[in-house]
Amino acid sequence: MKKIFFLIPLFLFGQNMPPMPPMPPVMNLPTDKHKEKKRPNTDIKNSLPKECQIIPPMLIFMPPPLENDLIKCKNALFMPKKELAEKKLKTKVISIKAVDGFIEVYEIKTKNSIIYCNKDLSKCFEVKRWIKK
Repeated sequence: MKKIFFLIPLFLFGQNMPPMPPMPPVMNLPTDKHKEKKRPNTDIKNSLPKECQIIPPMLIFMPPPLENDLIKCKNALFMPKKELAEKKLKTKVISIKAVDGFIEVYEIKTKNSIIYCNKDLSKCFEVKRWIKK
């Protein structure tokens, strides 16, 4: 009888557990188009550069729609504040926006110039415009 009372809470709590999400399928590395032979099925972790081996392949080979949303999210999340930009660049900032096609690169418009900077404003360069004569 004591065994039954001991098992009842386990049974009740075990039923309320949320199901585990499905795991994405393993993605193979892209093959070169000019090669006729396909790569043998090897472990993806071993074929990646050593800098990528700690990151799960599902994060490296993200589906394109999800990757685009992630880029937009990171650009909005890490965008420097106007006050910080004015303090570091020592000039009046008009606007800050993310640069299309780049990750965590921001266009900072000032009164006299346009500056491209990274998220912490440690690397910046001024955009020069060419004038045709």
